[in-house]
Amino acid sequence: MPISSKEQPADQLPSTQVPVSSELPPALLNLGYTSLNPMQKKALEAGLLSGDNFVVSAPTASGKTLLAL
Repeated sequence: MPISSKEQPADQLPSTQVPVSSELPPALLNLGYTSLNPMQKKALEAGLLSGDNFVVSAPTASGKTLLAL
């Protein structure tokens, strides 16, 4: 979800700082995402992009769908 404030809470990761290919941050920005929420950030830190199977359990409307893209 887009962040309306120019300042982001410390536990959010700006989409331009996602540690992957240079194509992903612009793709996120094109979808309207300016940062990843804390759950999405933790999934990245835990190895979401490793290519291995990954299970994410989080409440409804927490941002899991973005992780599956």
